Amino acid sequence: ETASYLKEAGIKEENIYLRQKYPTLKKQFVSDLSYTTTQTVYDSLFNIVEVKKATHENHIIEAQKNKFQNNFIIQEDYYTSGSNTPIQSIKNTPEGDLVKTKVVYNQQNKIIDSIVFEYKNKNILKETRFNDQKQITSKILFTYDKDNVTSITYLDSKGKEEAVEKYTYNDHNDLTYKYAYNSFDKSKYEEFYVYNKQNKLKQTSVKLNDVQFLTTVQKFDSKNNLLSIETNNSNTKEKFSKKFNYVYD
Repeated sequence: ETASYLKEAGIKEENIYLRQKYPTLKKQFVSDLSYTTTQTVYDSLFNIVEVKKATHENHIIEAQKNKFQNNFIIQEDYYTSGSNTPIQSIKNTPEGDLVKTKVVYNQQNKIIDSIVFEYKNKNILKETRFNDQKQITSKILFTYDKDNVTSITYLDSKGKEEAVEKYTYNDHNDLTYKYAYNSFDKSKYEEFYVYNKQNKLKQTSVKLNDVQFLTTVQKFDSKNNLLSIETNNSNTKEKFSKKFNYVYD
């Protein structure tokens, strides 16, 4: 019944509201540069039931269709250009409002992958992945401090550690430090986050194998409005900056 348009830098956003048996919302993003349209369709509960990318002639490039049961997504179907049947389908089995199992099917409706999830107080503790022969191919283990993830460990089919991630938070539950280690190449990756007194993120820095190569600084005014963002890459010697101005009525 109504439509609104926004056009900036060659991109048009079109919101279309259609009334049938219930309000259905469609959102379209039309790029004048790539001549494509991306459309998102919602159901009455605002679940995303379809996302598709098409040419201006409405030829489908890729699409995803979702099926819901009791507001729970039970199936995801993925399509590509020229495909009338899904190239891949994912079927989810619920455990309350969580996913108990996730099974991936190919275009011939054969199982190619499956994942079993284990939870505690709605926090996921373990993901176990199986191949089409029901053999374990990998596991992911999670630990928590309350509801914050403090570590993620990736194991291979034999239980050998492949990689690990660790996380640290402040009193506001904001991430202050991320550590990642890859056993294959023995590489170490770190992220550091610093906040101001109003708990706004003011600086981010990244290290690879103990060498800092990326820093981003954000500045704020007395009202905590973002004034500027500046990023420095010591590897490429590139700098990026962006400034913001505010007008009050």
